[in-house]
Amino acid sequence: MVICQLLLNRSPLLEDLSTEALAALRVPPAMRGQWGKDLYGLHRAVAALGRADPPPSGA
Repeated sequence: MVICQLLLNRSPLLEDLSTEALAALRVPPAMRGQWGKDLYGLHRAVAALGRADPPPSGA
């Protein structure tokens, strides 16, 4: 589900996964619970690569 939501960014390129794009993925109610945890992990990985700011705490 998280990967499908990432494709809504309309780009398969890692460099297009900005902090803003990742934050927008947190808005839909479907991205809560386990999917929210998956998104948090993915956001941390993208941040570790220097492509985004770290995710908010407790996200």
